[in-house]
Amino acid sequence: MNMRITTDTPDVMPQGLAATWFAEELTRRIPGSEVKVFNASSLYNNADSLEAMQAGTLEACWATTSKISGIIPEVLSLRMPALFSNYAQALLIPKTDLGAYLEDAAGEQGFVWLDWGVLSPYIGVGAKERILEIEDWPGKKVRCYEKALQTLQTDLVGASPIVMPWGEFVPSVQSGVVDAGFTSLSSWGPVKETVPYFTCFGMVPDYYAFLVADEWWIGLSPVTQKVIVEVLGEACDMQQKNQYASDMKKLAELATTDPTKPGVYLLSAEELEPYKELWLEKVREKAIETIGAGGEQAIELAIATSEELAGR
Repeated sequence: MNMRITTDTPDVMPQGLAATWFAEELTRRIPGSEVKVFNASSLYNNADSLEAMQAGTLEACWATTSKISGIIPEVLSLRMPALFSNYAQALLIPKTDLGAYLEDAAGEQGFVWLDWGVLSPYIGVGAKERILEIEDWPGKKVRCYEKALQTLQTDLVGASPIVMPWGEFVPSVQSGVVDAGFTSLSSWGPVKETVPYFTCFGMVPDYYAFLVADEWWIGLSPVTQKVIVEVLGEACDMQQKNQYASDMKKLAELATTDPTKPGVYLLSAEELEPYKELWLEKVREKAIETIGAGGEQAIELAIATSEELAGR
């Protein structure tokens, strides 16, 4: 069995570490197999990986869902701001009807969604100075990593969105190409010297979808499929636990209740309200439009899931 896997994170982050372990462990449990991991988009980025899988030239991608909405647009249902309120909910979403719906949507595009990793659900903006209120945004150039909804949110606050991969962010800040950038808490940590202020706009769950090409998958024996699923389950469990531990450590070390100081500042419900009033309806409309057929169903399912998980 030969398998190539791409990811978009370095091998020192929870996903990269888990992907590397998965490849080594799978090779051990299936003697004679060859499993190669290409971390940090060293072979393809996420979107190009999925296109290669559809073309039959790649077997697997552990993809960030927010970066593959051009191919599986239904994942935009996860990107609605202010729907979810805590980490436990983010971990439960894959086990809900919404999770099953997204797996089915991937199947319609020729992929098998085998399992889920989790990104830090603490999504915000890293900058050289604190971005707190809507009045702080106009005139700023902001790195975005999701084209459809994040760029809209940036436009709505009066800033200029620039879509770029993560690897270009720090040099772009240093050269003045961008002033700030959307990212997760886990990605912000390693670059906090460049952008010492991180403002979190609530929980926006994002995931690592472990996708394999359907045609490749059905060509494997049931025994091989079973081993892959078992090892991947262990790898995803490892990734989620390490991600959670990493997030909690960063919050313990870097959180601040004073927005004038560097560090992680979590917007209160009161501070988040103006953003919700500005963003929610327009982002919902854009998500439905971008998803296309079934868009309303996808968004309503996400809203229903948030209500189902409320308080957990």
